[in-house]
Amino acid sequence: MTKSPSTLGILLFGATMIVFFVVYYFFSGVEYFDISLKANAFILPIIYAGAAFWSVKTYWSSHKVVSFKQAFKRAFVPMFIGGILSILSIYAFLNFVDTDAKKAVELSVCYETKI
Repeated sequence: MTKSPSTLGILLFGATMIVFFVVYYFFSGVEYFDISLKANAFILPIIYAGAAFWSVKTYWSSHKVVSFKQAFKRAFVPMFIGGILSILSIYAFLNFVDTDAKKAVELSVCYETKI
């Protein structure tokens, strides 16, 4: 069974938002920026690469010959959809829902650079 790239993009969006909210709720504070940076550098690339691999692998199992263009499309589209939706959602959350979190991130960045 092959999943459509847009379905995998929605799943990536959900996984990204889970990582964001876990870091936000459990690690908010002075070290929030540092922990968020580590999660974005080490956890999310593994999730996105795994989803890209899974997308191409499921397509390849049903179609024995896969061109580079098809493989690239199957890998790129889910990552693009998941990334864009995540950026828009996190932006909306930090600017409209919890504006104090934006101030805390700015404060922690300023605190880190002054040391």
